[in-house]
Amino acid sequence: MPTDEPAPFTGGNEPKRLPPATDRPPALPLSADANESANQRSPAGAATETAEYSSDQTRNLGYDLAMAMADQGFHPVVLFGTNSSGKTSLLLSLITALKTRPRLRTGIALSAPILSSKHGLSAFQHRQAKDFVDRKVLAFKNGEKIPKTNVKLPFFIPLEITPHEKPPVRLAFMEGNGEWYSPRRDDADQELFPEFRPELENFVSSFPGPITFLYMAPRTQLVVYKEQDPAHDTDEIQSADLAIVGVCRAYNACRTNSRDADKHMMLVTKWDAHSVRAADRAEELEEDLSQVIEFAENHYPESIAALRDIGRASGQFTINAYCAGLITDKGLRRLPPNDSVAQIIDSYHDRLWNALYKRALMSQGLPARDMIERPKGPPAIVQAFKRILNFMSGS
Repeated sequence: MPTDEPAPFTGGNEPKRLPPATDRPPALPLSADANESANQRSPAGAATETAEYSSDQTRNLGYDLAMAMADQGFHPVVLFGTNSSGKTSLLLSLITALKTRPRLRTGIALSAPILSSKHGLSAFQHRQAKDFVDRKVLAFKNGEKIPKTNVKLPFFIPLEITPHEKPPVRLAFMEGNGEWYSPRRDDADQELFPEFRPELENFVSSFPGPITFLYMAPRTQLVVYKEQDPAHDTDEIQSADLAIVGVCRAYNACRTNSRDADKHMMLVTKWDAHSVRAADRAEELEEDLSQVIEFAENHYPESIAALRDIGRASGQFTINAYCAGLITDKGLRRLPPNDSVAQIIDSYHDRLWNALYKRALMSQGLPARDMIERPKGPPAIVQAFKRILNFMSGS
């Protein structure tokens, strides 16, 4: 996971500091109990409400979100990836980690709506965020199958993170559809790379501070624990590679503010596919950065070239692996907390949270520090060497 320190803020505008607790709008606890029964309204049903809004109402949505988030001290995290690349699972796993592991001593709450109640899209945007942290997180935690994201407009999930005896931060994660970034390989009458949606383009071009971008580069586009055609996977991975190239081009065309302070993180998601048949699952599931980079260079060469072009500052572009969990075609496979595989998976969540927390602190002008203290253990290579010695000695 990320080892480089986040790039320091060097933009032209001063970063917004998190307001004192007494000045902040009330946060909503992330409760697993939704206030409405599941059969009253579904996220998919809520998404159709956007059909009632005109283009005039959505045209300035990105700008309005950018200004409101800057004023309220949010650090934006924008996720990019095609269908089945792991965007939603990544975000669900991060929220679930803080909700279900008291040892982390970190509070997490859904913030009040980002947009003013007078804004025509405020209620819709916040309802989508609340549905995500109530319904989807509960379903993910319970091992239920999570449907792919299908919304009419991108929306941000505003979270307040309060680590024990450490500065609180505000992070806002953008959720959206994978189809928005997929290359148009089968339509010769259109440009291969789609442009940013207007709402996203306006947000990226308008936000005055640093943004963290997460690019999903899946180890496989298939369901990991299910027999499927590998030829289809090869084709889908090529599309995922091209999708990131298209995103980088769109970013170059619209981002001017603070771009030298932005962070670009390529995450090789579904890293557990690397170790499905390993005899020692826990050891093979651990991140071996040399293996991760080798895989990315072999399967996402165009993405890496494009990201190196836009992330030129030292430490601005990184490549790491990520594992949201052991996810089957039915949902998340639940493991005992003390299971060695579960502990390795937890380490992915912890390291990504630390990287994002550092970014949020630095966007406020505060020194970077870890949010989660990881227990120190021997590196994987040392553990493997010990197993060899034990085998040779018969112990």
